[in-house]
Order: sequence, then structure tokens, then C-alpha cells
Amino acid sequence: MSNFAPKRNSYDTGDTRWNRSGLKADTHGLTVTTASFNSAHIDANGLVKSGTAHTDAKQGLLLNDLVIKAGEKHLVAFVNGGQVDRRYLPRQLNQAGEAAIKNVTFINGTAPTS
Repeated sequence: MSNFAPKRNSYDTGDTRWNRSGLKADTHGLTVTTASFNSAHIDANGLVKSGTAHTDAKQGLLLNDLVIKAGEKHLVAFVNGGQVDRRYLPRQLNQAGEAAIKNVTFINGTAPTS
């Protein structure tokens, strides 16, 4: 079964403080499955937090929280341009991860060295 739109139990979009300029951020839609994220970034309930990077880092950072189960597909928004505050990302990206997202300017926090 393919679920194009995520099931909503809550209309909370998660902690998006990492997205410093929400109205100016460049976003694009992408169809994702559980394979689109590192398995360590998906909790036991299938929650993927806002700000989590796609496995193909150049796709960007997940805009809102998402609950996804094995076998499901969802069309969701990813941020691939604008300012991102490292302090509020759910997980720190490595240097290659930050460099892969070309149109994002990372601010605050400690820049990764490896």
C-alpha cells in the first residue's frame, strides 16, 4: 500500500528552530520511504525529526516531523536553501554532509571538522 500523504495524528510540525528564515527557505517535495533516512534517525514509532538529513545529503533537510513505517511512501518537503542554525538540528551533520547541501548557509554552533 502506498500512502502518498502522511497520516496525521497531530498537527504539530516539530521543532523547526533550525530553519532560521522559514519564509525565505528554498524547499522542494520528495517522495520518501524508510530507506530515505539513516535507520538510526528513525525511532521505534517511526518518527523522523524535523531537520534530519536525507541519505542523499544534497536533497536537504526534512522540513517537518514525519512518522513513517516500512512499506509506506510519503511526499514531504525538504529544505535545500536558506539559513540553518546548527544548534537546533536533531543530529549534527559532518563536514561532507554540510558541504553537500550547496544553497544552505550553516550558522551558529560548532562547524564540523571531519
